[in-house]
Amino acid sequence: MTLYYAGMIFVIPLVASYLGRSFVRTYANRYKSILGYRSPMAKKNPDTWRVAHYVLGRTWMLLGVILGLLSGLTVFLYRQVGPEDIEGLFVTIVALQIISLLVAMIPTEMKLRQLFDKTGKRR
Repeated sequence: MTLYYAGMIFVIPLVASYLGRSFVRTYANRYKSILGYRSPMAKKNPDTWRVAHYVLGRTWMLLGVILGLLSGLTVFLYRQVGPEDIEGLFVTIVALQIISLLVAMIPTEMKLRQLFDKTGKRR
């Protein structure tokens, strides 16, 4: 596996961990900031915004660590893969990383629906 692909596999986990930390610490307190989790439920009011960013941020921090460890294991196990197979492996790994980050939005929406009604008031 070339050094370029081995390094690029870690970009998404690092960005996920950084954004998760930023969501928990900074963007949870910046209602309707430029960067943030913008689902219709999260934008109802500052309280729903804070909860959404806290839940998604914690999830992404955890996923970033898990994806980083799994990516490191993959790089180690497939370090002898030839250049003709590396692109397919790289695309597969990156696609799985992106899908896992998108799937992490489901528990966030479930938590919002559990804590708030449709108008954004706490239950």
